[in-house]
Amino acid sequence: MQIKAVYFDYDGLLFDTEKIYCKYWVAASQDLGYDLREEDALLLRSCDSKLAAVTIKEKLGLSVDYSAIKARRKELMEQYYRDHEIELKTGATELVSYLATQKHLRIAVVTSSRGEEKKKILEEHGLLQYFTDIVSADSVSRGKPFPDVYNYACQSLGVEPAQCVAFEDSPNGVRSAVAAGVQVVMIPDLTEPTPELSSMATVLRSLEEGKALMERFFSDETQ
Repeated sequence: MQIKAVYFDYDGLLFDTEKIYCKYWVAASQDLGYDLREEDALLLRSCDSKLAAVTIKEKLGLSVDYSAIKARRKELMEQYYRDHEIELKTGATELVSYLATQKHLRIAVVTSSRGEEKKKILEEHGLLQYFTDIVSADSVSRGKPFPDVYNYACQSLGVEPAQCVAFEDSPNGVRSAVAAGVQVVMIPDLTEPTPELSSMATVLRSLEEGKALMERFFSDETQ
């Protein structure tokens, strides 16, 4: 089936931000007297907020104040980014511009984070011009790993899920896209894919490999 749209996750896929999230989830919990481990923080990548709260309580106890930890994490990250730039992943600009300007596909960011915040960063890095839409968990009742945000993206762009390819870096993101019926390319960020995830997605090592893969997809369409 012809590919009509390509979706990109934001954190950990287009931008090298997941390592900062994980660092400050741990630091925020420690500031409030809890001991969230790094491996536990990794579970929160691209995670629905309600599900993240459940995960935190499972790891730290039912009495833990998830909202307080989240607020402290946001505060620490804001402090960090006052002195540090948000790093764009290698190959991001080239792949996005190629798909938008040479292949004339509809391109969208599909993220579990707040959409308005992401638009500003995309514009600062010269990427916003390539995107048809920014779809965030703000638009749906459930974030990743549930399929809602990808279902919404397909409806918004007027395409069938099978006509779409999603680039994701995290387990929650991969599961979200697969559950929606979207073809998935996984570019692992902080952890390697499990055999289960490898069976659900095409695994690449970087966005720099994305153009060659998409060319193979387009070639398959003409055969």
